[in-house]
Amino acid sequence: MQSNNQDLSLIDLAPYIRAIWKYKWLIIILPLISVTITLVLSLREKPSYIATAHIKIGKVWDLPVGDPNIIAELVTKSPFLLRVNEKLSKKRNIDVLSRAITAEKLEAGKGRARYVYLVRLTGRGASPELAEELTKATAEQVIFESNQIFDKAYTAYENREKELKKKIEELKTSATSTNLSPTELYEKRLETELLETELSETQINNQSPLKTFKTAFAQEIEPAKQVPSPNVYKFLAMAASTALALGVLIALALEFGWPFLKEAVRRN
Repeated sequence: MQSNNQDLSLIDLAPYIRAIWKYKWLIIILPLISVTITLVLSLREKPSYIATAHIKIGKVWDLPVGDPNIIAELVTKSPFLLRVNEKLSKKRNIDVLSRAITAEKLEAGKGRARYVYLVRLTGRGASPELAEELTKATAEQVIFESNQIFDKAYTAYENREKELKKKIEELKTSATSTNLSPTELYEKRLETELLETELSETQINNQSPLKTFKTAFAQEIEPAKQVPSPNVYKFLAMAASTALALGVLIALALEFGWPFLKEAVRRN
């Protein structure tokens, strides 16, 4: 009984095996062509290089001068890239630039306490020099625009510090007057103490390198590195197997589908 079942299976497969054998040259040629084309394209692919820069976003009184999430998003937008393009020794197409530069947020903390502590910029180019130039130009533009916001924000706190110093001096001078009543003198001294407390807090926040600092490079731009080439053998194997499967399908279609199609056309 088992022998009969095996014979029936072979009989059922026989037409398909004959069809594959009939079109064996097609099934062989397609993988060869596919492998050849894939190999040629792989050999012609030019090397690519990437350079990386890490930007520390500035703060005023421990508040970022720009939202790192927005900065990372806008880096690849056309208006920003147009400004970057002006810094490059050789101008590039904006679409090419948008693919050549990427921005990534580096986060720390857990859950709701997560925060962005660095923005990483990566530039891609056909040579190490081009990759480094693009990365540097992008980073410098981010720093420049961020520090413009910093200067405007910091000026307000700087002016407040000057106003407090002036007000304190005026109160101290007026407190030396002999025409003041004890109540007035007490009020001026109390106001002076409050202003001095505010001034101390303002000076600490204005001068603290941990709470108030400009946007800058977190470290020097890393030298450009060549992007690792993809595994050629893997692509060749995928191309060959895909072409082989396609060849078998075409052979079966020609053997069994084509006669039905011709018959249908003839009847119509």
